[in-house]
Amino acid sequence: MVSKESLSDLMLLGVSMIWGGTFPLIKVSLQDTSPYVFLSLRFLMATLILAAVFRKELTSTSMQALEAGFLIGIFIFIGYLTQTVGLKYTTASKSGFITGLYVVFTPILAYPILRTALPRKRILAVLLASTGLFLLSEIDPISLRMNYGDFLTVL
Repeated sequence: MVSKESLSDLMLLGVSMIWGGTFPLIKVSLQDTSPYVFLSLRFLMATLILAAVFRKELTSTSMQALEAGFLIGIFIFIGYLTQTVGLKYTTASKSGFITGLYVVFTPILAYPILRTALPRKRILAVLLASTGLFLLSEIDPISLRMNYGDFLTVL
């Protein structure tokens, strides 16, 4: 029998593989449709599925919580929109690399915003994560120029 720790590691690996695989799939999808239509359908399907799954919870949720969730959803949609439009103008590997850097930026930005210390282990983890993302994305180190799609993805 597989231990809970091994199972959780395998599940994390699976989720990472699915997440990484979405970039080329979305890039191909954008050849046949606009980013706006693609994301509208994606968010509509997610909304309908989640509304069906959490039907009971929705009826007992306050209007204030629903409004807050709607507002957060707008910001998430804007983030996905800039990333998806950016993917139309850059490669899937560069988009995945830039998006993966959010894991790196989080502890760096936590330092000035939350006044959280940046110990050596965290600095080392940031450097290792950056290097790993760079190597996995197969980006040419000579052509690190930022194009329009890269800029939109960073937003």
